[in-house]
Amino acid sequence: MPAQAVFMERSRHRSGLFLGCAISACAVGGSAWAGDWTVKTNLSETLSVNDNLGSVSDPEGYAFGSNSNIGLDVLARSYVYDFNLKGNLGYQTYFGDGADSASESFRPSLSTSYVRRSKDTTFSTNAAYVFTPASNSDGLEVDSNDSAADRQTISAGYSVAHKINARNDATVSARASRSDFLGNRGDEETNSQSLGSTLSWLHRATKRTDFTLSTGVDWYGYDDAENTQNYLYFMRAAVSARLSPRLTVNASAGPQLREDYVDGRHKSDIGGLGDVGFSYALKTSSLSGSASYGLSPNSDGNLRSSLGLRLNYSYRINGHSQFGLGSQLRFSDDGEGGTLSNTTFSISPTYSYTLARDWQLSASYQFAASHDSDGPAIQNSAFLTLSRSYVLLP
Repeated sequence: MPAQAVFMERSRHRSGLFLGCAISACAVGGSAWAGDWTVKTNLSETLSVNDNLGSVSDPEGYAFGSNSNIGLDVLARSYVYDFNLKGNLGYQTYFGDGADSASESFRPSLSTSYVRRSKDTTFSTNAAYVFTPASNSDGLEVDSNDSAADRQTISAGYSVAHKINARNDATVSARASRSDFLGNRGDEETNSQSLGSTLSWLHRATKRTDFTLSTGVDWYGYDDAENTQNYLYFMRAAVSARLSPRLTVNASAGPQLREDYVDGRHKSDIGGLGDVGFSYALKTSSLSGSASYGLSPNSDGNLRSSLGLRLNYSYRINGHSQFGLGSQLRFSDDGEGGTLSNTTFSISPTYSYTLARDWQLSASYQFAASHDSDGPAIQNSAFLTLSRSYVLLP
């Protein structure tokens, strides 16, 4: 069956879950639609060129891409609630010698969220549907879906935050998601679902320092012959401090327990997670960085250990133009021995210019280098985006 037909067939079976979540969010806020409404729209066209679209050791040549998007953002807000509905429809196409591995496809997405506030309690819920083609050109290719098959993901979640007193808050949250690959899949591309919950406590020690303790569990189930299931238990202690009007730092650490069930067999492993970060803001520029380590699912839904380093800089040249520079270095395991043997590095400068009130032009370049079990790969890509955003209502 063609991939498009498979996509339409599975979408009919699972659209009820997302629609139910969206209708529930609307129903919860139905008593408060007297707030202020804002409707915004965004149109954009991105042209890209890439000399190694699949990030392989022996690229076939250049791939030229076009990505068109139209989006709608509906926001209703009052003193006690916020309701947001976002929809986007994109279309991508590629041509050139290196475009054989890319797909020509529509890219729909839809999300909704609802927040309701009372004197001491805030309730929020959200739901989303995202369709990601096997390769896309709307952003930096290192972070795109490099799977051999298209993927659709449905997710939902909620949280309840209660203010105990002026210094202490307690929050409980839950989340669920389902990912399906469409068409011909790779060996690691298995349909999966996940459930999770987190309980956290926030303590405001001073006006500039916050402490947070959290604990939770995530379950991952896979539709494979071995009936694979993963449980991830974690505890985390975090601190955030504003050291000066310009400098803010944060750090967190804690233990992490992983339990695997594969074909009735059980094994467990204890590790750790942690992250540190900072942000420094000046009048016309800002600098931020972070480092993080722990277990998390990759784009295919499989749990992998990773160590990530990020550094970002932005500078507002004047009222019309801005420059940004982002870089990241990531080490991840290959799913076999657990060693961080896969390496990816990327750096990307971006320049954006406001042509008029509703029009913006941006240009970016990215250099990326990666090394995994298939060997080293070098990638150069450039993007030019013209976008228009404006308010339809009020």
